[in-house]
Amino acid sequence: MPVCFDVNMRPAIWRDRTTARAACAPILDAATLLKLSLDDARSLLDLPDEPEADDVFRALAGVPANSIVLTDGARGSWYSNRIAGVFSAPVFVPSFRIEAVEPTGAGDAFLAAIIARLIDRSWEPLELDDVRYASAAGALTTTRAGAIDSLPSKSEIDVFLHEHTD
Repeated sequence: MPVCFDVNMRPAIWRDRTTARAACAPILDAATLLKLSLDDARSLLDLPDEPEADDVFRALAGVPANSIVLTDGARGSWYSNRIAGVFSAPVFVPSFRIEAVEPTGAGDAFLAAIIARLIDRSWEPLELDDVRYASAAGALTTTRAGAIDSLPSKSEIDVFLHEHTD
C-alpha cells in the first residue's frame, strides 16, 4: 500500500520541534511519496533559515521514499525519484503565473493531483508532466476562495494546461 506523506510543520500544534520530528520519523520511514514545502523542510530537517532546494534533497537522501516533491509556492517546485537505490538530481518545475485570490488548499490540490497521476500510472516514477499537472491544480486553487470550493476538476486542470503550454 503506497503511503503519501505531506509534511505540515505547524508550530502552534507541536510543543517543540523535537516532538514534531519524533512524530514524523516513522511516517518518513514508511512513505512512498514525500511532499513538503521548503518551509516545512527547514523545520523538519533543522536546516538554515533560507535553505536551497539542494540542501533539502541532500538532507533527505536517506529516506526510503520512491519520490520526493519539494514545493515553494509561487516560486515553483522540485522533484526527485529513487532510481536504483539513489535519488536522481532534483528537477525544477516553474510555477504558473496567475492572479491569486487565496492560497488555502493549494498544497492539498497539488498533492491530490500528484497522487491521481501516480495512480493512473501504477506508481511509476514521477515525470515532469505529473508535476506540471500538480502545479496547475495548485495554481487554479489559488484563483478561488475557500479550501474545498476552490479545488479544480480534472477537466479544469486539462483546460488550464492547454491554455498555458510553452
